[in-house]
Amino acid sequence: MKKPDGAGNGRAVASHPGSARRMADRRLVQRQNAWGTAFGLKIVQGKVTNDPCYTVFVDAKKPKSKLAKADLVPATVTRGGRKLYTDVIEIQRLVFHSIPSVTDGVNMGTLSCFAQGAKGLVGISAAHALWGPDESNVQPDNIEVWLPAVRTWFPSGETTRIIYESGDGTAADFGFVDAGMFEIGTPEIQDAAAAASPLNVVADLSPALRGLPVSGEGGVSGTCQGIVTHVFVSAEEGGGRRFDLMISSVDGEGMTRPGDSGLLWRTEDGAALSIHLVGENRGSLGSRFSLGCLVARVRDRLGVTTLLG
Repeated sequence: MKKPDGAGNGRAVASHPGSARRMADRRLVQRQNAWGTAFGLKIVQGKVTNDPCYTVFVDAKKPKSKLAKADLVPATVTRGGRKLYTDVIEIQRLVFHSIPSVTDGVNMGTLSCFAQGAKGLVGISAAHALWGPDESNVQPDNIEVWLPAVRTWFPSGETTRIIYESGDGTAADFGFVDAGMFEIGTPEIQDAAAAASPLNVVADLSPALRGLPVSGEGGVSGTCQGIVTHVFVSAEEGGGRRFDLMISSVDGEGMTRPGDSGLLWRTEDGAALSIHLVGENRGSLGSRFSLGCLVARVRDRLGVTTLLG
């Protein structure tokens, strides 16, 4: 049997998804419990391997003996002209992880970073942590920021832009952008922003990111460590929402929790990679997976320049 391209090579390149992939995926996720796909690394007993694969996400795994033949995931699939082994991962339906280091009075999330905007310094987090009781990107909302050094909430200012929209599905603009920015109008927060250092940013989304170790600070979970395991994640549920990438726990245990939305994932050399948006609905146990958006796209969509963290 012909060995699938890239087998045994964690840096193998797969073509970015297009209409052919979407059509093939619709057939694939019609199987029982399936809801999405991604280009990934195979995960065995909670441990990430270096073997590239095409992952199928399901609500619940079932023994093959309990599945009809039509519901069995094939051992290999062809995507972008390449044959890839498949992997099936059980992930409970995804939920926002908003709840503290920023709040709009209703929702809470994690401050991603500061940035230089057209009119001065701004704060950035996930849109769904900033959009207020009306869940709107039209009406400005007042934001408060938690500063751990003094263990106090400070009023910061109003939201100035909220973006909650899908990319076009190409490699350069693939997944959902869920991000917003807000004014920094309190001296204590201005001082914190002024003390932050410029961040390098990972510019491009590609399968070469798979296997990259990352870490971040969540408002609830504190220090989180993970590894990039999947890129170009396509979920057929919820109108076909897409995510740029997925980060998996290094030990198979819970990693992020409600309140960590906006967490900024950074590489070992400190470069900003992505913003955490959604995870599994496992409550205090924590999600083993973090799905989000490349921070370079957030920067460009919001129209800010230097990111500070």
